[in-house]
Amino acid sequence: MKYKIIVILFLSYIMIFSIFHIVLKDNEISTSERRKLDTFPKFELNSEYITKVDEYLLDHFPLRNSFRSLKANYNYYIMGRLDNNDIYLKDNYIFKSNYPTDQKSINNFVKNINNTTKLLNENNNVYMLVIPDKNYYLNDKNFLQLDYELIYNEINKLVLNNIYIKDIMNLN
Repeated sequence: MKYKIIVILFLSYIMIFSIFHIVLKDNEISTSERRKLDTFPKFELNSEYITKVDEYLLDHFPLRNSFRSLKANYNYYIMGRLDNNDIYLKDNYIFKSNYPTDQKSINNFVKNINNTTKLLNENNNVYMLVIPDKNYYLNDKNFLQLDYELIYNEINKLVLNNIYIKDIMNLN
């Protein structure tokens, strides 16, 4: 009898969510994720079609945002995790993990700035305003952070008029 109840509940769950999926209108964008949701793919005879259908079904799952919130709250408050999908909460602020520092990206940035300044002549005054992200102000050893000292050292190598506002800014 116990197994019949479990099977009936499981099948009811599947049927109810299948009906919801058919009845509910598909959203075009997810405001909570700030991205466009997948649309139902055109039929193709290849292996990618099933993957595209799976991505569509995941994007348009009924009560998706409620389940995402439930998972995040479970991770934070019950499991005691510090993050949920690399998103951290600290003192009513939300932080996105950017760890580890990507040396290749820094080098590419420096190269692009140097190439741009070479296009200018000596009469041009070139200024660069360096605005730190809010993770710079997160003073907590529990969270992995970018190597801001490395980033600022690389920026200081640029022959520019750098404007630093990191010392006059804060999280507020």
